[in-house]
Amino acid sequence: MAESYISMRAFAKMAGVSAATVSHVYSNPSSVSDATVKRVLALAEAVGFSPSAVAKAAFGESTKSVGILLPSLSDSYFGGIARAIQKTLIQEDYLPIFLASVESPEDALRRLLKHKVDALVIGCSEENLRIPKFCRTQMNRLPIVALEQVRPGLWSDSVLNDDYDGGLQAGKHLIDLGHRRFGACTYGEDRSNCVPRIAGFRDAIRLGGGMLEERFIVHLDSRGSDKEGDAEMQNRLETILSGPDAPSAIFATTDFLALHVYKAAEKAGLRIPEDLSVIGFGDLQFSDYIDPSLTTIRQNPAVLGTRTVELLLKRLADPERKIETIRVPVQLQVRGSTAKEKSRK
Repeated sequence: MAESYISMRAFAKMAGVSAATVSHVYSNPSSVSDATVKRVLALAEAVGFSPSAVAKAAFGESTKSVGILLPSLSDSYFGGIARAIQKTLIQEDYLPIFLASVESPEDALRRLLKHKVDALVIGCSEENLRIPKFCRTQMNRLPIVALEQVRPGLWSDSVLNDDYDGGLQAGKHLIDLGHRRFGACTYGEDRSNCVPRIAGFRDAIRLGGGMLEERFIVHLDSRGSDKEGDAEMQNRLETILSGPDAPSAIFATTDFLALHVYKAAEKAGLRIPEDLSVIGFGDLQFSDYIDPSLTTIRQNPAVLGTRTVELLLKRLADPERKIETIRVPVQLQVRGSTAKEKSRK
């Protein structure tokens, strides 16, 4: 028969002391008499009692837990980040508590704060996270790392991909292949990590003597419904690629957006890479398996996760240290979707 769980209050009653005294026996035994410490620990061993992290938190102690908000736990990118965070936190005797925040990041945040986590990682996809006032008050005392995006107004360290350099590498690669007429598809608003990707791409094109006209940049507003936004992007890409002055190469700021370019090229009767070169960003799991395999900018989720925990631990050890931003390098991965430019007949 399984042993029943003994709460701290129930054990304190058994020991004839207060719950606060039990907590101090485990966290600060020097503040309790030696006789009481010995008696409480002996009884705890006899009945199989061990204070839970949540119970100790009620008396202001650490729960040794970290709350992590991510958009997803299932795809290769965020799954890789989660695995690295989990491995590193467990090595440091912290418990990671993951929540996928696609539906309601605000609600996920409330739940983690209610659990009295010692620190937070905010990696949700919502660019303008609306943090409730009471949550912000609690968060002011916590070490926080913003993952992938800087969060204005939130006092936190940040771990980011080097998105600008990724866009720069994409543009240089296509310039080196002889392309001079470019298009792009992107999503998000001012704080989206796609913004620096496009900025780096623009600079590479400008320095290489190419042309990226605004009419050839297709923008998906992340606030729209997925079906409506996807259909609109698909239609615009098809229109662009069917024109007489269509770009010979397109940069998609995510690998998922590159899939839209593939579909649009097929409907426009264009072959990849013979008629159109396509480059993505992310190197997601499917990118090497589509036909042709996608040239893309490879991110390093394992490094992102590890550096995130390193920053949290530094902040826990020194709460007054200066805010730090780390940019993790990205790397061009050349595959089958890019080739030398050739003029269309």
